[in-house]
Amino acid sequence: MTEDAMIYRGELYANFPALNLDSLNGQIYITNSLLVTKDQRVNLDSVQVIAVHENNLQSLVLKTDFVNVNINGQYKLTQMGAIFKNAIQPYYAISADTTTVTTDPYNFTIAATIVDHPAIHAFLSNLTRMDDIALAADFSSSDGWNANLTVPYVSLGTNTLIDLNMTANTQGDRLRVVTNAGRVSSGESLALVGTRLRADLANDKIDFDLRIGDEADRDKYKLQGLLAKEPGNQFALSLRPDSLLLNYTGWNINSDNLIRFGPALVNARNFDLSKGSQHLIINSPDTTANSPMEIRFADFRLATLTGFIQPDSLLADGTLNGNILLNDLITQPNFTTDLTINNLAIKSDTIGDVNAKIDNTKSNIFATNVTISGRGNDVALTGFYYLKPQNNSNMDLNLAIRSLQLNTLEGASMGSFREGKGS
Repeated sequence: MTEDAMIYRGELYANFPALNLDSLNGQIYITNSLLVTKDQRVNLDSVQVIAVHENNLQSLVLKTDFVNVNINGQYKLTQMGAIFKNAIQPYYAISADTTTVTTDPYNFTIAATIVDHPAIHAFLSNLTRMDDIALAADFSSSDGWNANLTVPYVSLGTNTLIDLNMTANTQGDRLRVVTNAGRVSSGESLALVGTRLRADLANDKIDFDLRIGDEADRDKYKLQGLLAKEPGNQFALSLRPDSLLLNYTGWNINSDNLIRFGPALVNARNFDLSKGSQHLIINSPDTTANSPMEIRFADFRLATLTGFIQPDSLLADGTLNGNILLNDLITQPNFTTDLTINNLAIKSDTIGDVNAKIDNTKSNIFATNVTISGRGNDVALTGFYYLKPQNNSNMDLNLAIRSLQLNTLEGASMGSFREGKGS
């Protein structure tokens, strides 16, 4: 959206013999519309809203230059909010009030399209491309509902979404949502291809199956699990041990792994992600609400996690050992780290061994001790970073560069520094 001021003017004509929303008849016409923003003037053709009610059937049509919506069938406008809430609430509670609101019988369809138009660019100034977006849905009090959303191509600034298709429909006692995306990218640092997410919602649980592919349409990442909603707005996440594929390779996890989180609790149990000697362990020593949490790495390849960021190249690699200790997660979160990455490589340029000790046990103060050694590099960064509100943070850091091979900076600079030589 834009923060610039907007000015709109137009002429409105409305004709409604009676304002009964449950049997609405009438028209609204908006003509001679002009939208003025900081650097552009957008003339709009007429905006039409046409409502027709006859033989217990309601038709509501919106026509504009960039959005067209048709809602046709048996329904009452005053009950639409309850209908949409009831479409999800029985399967997964989206509000504290779990009562199913009673509605009259309904059976209607929705068809909507959004097309590229200068008026949209007035609100989204960094929109460079948008192919027609379409939504088709039908709702029935006796047969359930289904919906389909297609987004062929949207480019907004450095973010691009290609070939998104989302379907949702009721299947007996569950609601199934399936999302496929051909490509999702953000700048040069993130690109996901062949992404599929299937989610079944029932009894306040989400049974999910995530797949991320590569340019050759091979499975690169697969993840299945269960996200359950608990009383008090708490959530419990567990992964299925027989479903894990990370960077083309199968991994293991304890069958009783569990991470619980919410406003009053953050806790992990038996979360040990492993492959051979590699481990990523997340664990809390007890189940109390404010128990510490330790994240421990043993011989863990960074590429296992960074591989999904780019489908055809590796952002970072190296062997990670050490731990992160999280304290007071509910009251005043703070952490300490002691991490070592051996043979850290960024964009295939090996930097050396990196050790990072960061202490945040004092509120809003980060005591830092980071060293880089090996591969001809000998660098140390020590001192303090003081986090303050309203962009007033400051630092007291000492950077000691005893030796630095310039060619090792190319990958870390993400392309802004090239063909460096010397030290």
